[in-house]
Formats: sequence, C-alpha cells, structure tokens
Amino acid sequence: MLIIAASLLLIAALLALSIIDVRHLRLPDMLTLPLTGAGLIVTALLGWPFTDHLIGAVAGFTFFAGLTYTYRLTTGRTVLGLGDAKLLAAGGAWCGWFMLPLIVALASLSGLAFAAASTVLTCRPFSRRAL
Repeated sequence: MLIIAASLLLIAALLALSIIDVRHLRLPDMLTLPLTGAGLIVTALLGWPFTDHLIGAVAGFTFFAGLTYTYRLTTGRTVLGLGDAKLLAAGGAWCGWFMLPLIVALASLSGLAFAAASTVLTCRPFSRRAL
C-alpha cells in the first residue's frame, strides 16, 4: 500500500512541476526539495538500498549543478537553473544513482518532443520566448 501511495505522490508532484515549468520556466524549491526528502523516506521505509538512493540524490544535484556552473564560467551565460539540479536530485533519491542516466535521457527526449510539437503546431521554430 505504501508503494502505491508513494507512487501517486510522485506522479502528482511531477505533473505539478511539469505544468509550472512549462508556464514559468521555473521549478520551485517548495516542490523539488520535499520530493527529494520523500524519496529518501520512502526508500528507507521500503527497505531499498538507502545508500544507493542517497548517492543518487547527491550525484543528481552535483551533476547538473556542475554543468550549470561550468557553462556559466566558460560562457558567462546561464542556461540551466538549479531547479533542474534539485529535480534530478529527487530522481536520484527515488530511483537510485544507477537510474540517473535513464532519467536524464528521458527528460531530454521529452524536452525535444515538446519543442518539436511546439514547432509543428505553431509553424515557427521553438524558442523560450514563445512560451
């Protein structure tokens, strides 16, 4: 029963984050941070390997935050916010470090699909300003 309740919580939070991200290009801490904590709590309650999920949360945040800071240092521009890093931390907390590459791949493909659909439906190239 716990896994069903946890899954519904995760789905609701991800749906809300998706809608907010599309509308405002932001991922609020008030959703991403509790989602990370909830993932670690559920992991512990279900008896899953806690260390794998804790490493996943830290590695997920560190990966995207590192990319953000490196890109900003080399170009002077910011293209990825820390909300994305916090959301990947939540993904690592819920799924473990070994699932991070799949999470990043699915998120990237979803973004490409959204941009392609936007381009086709509006007959204009996708841009962040078009949102």
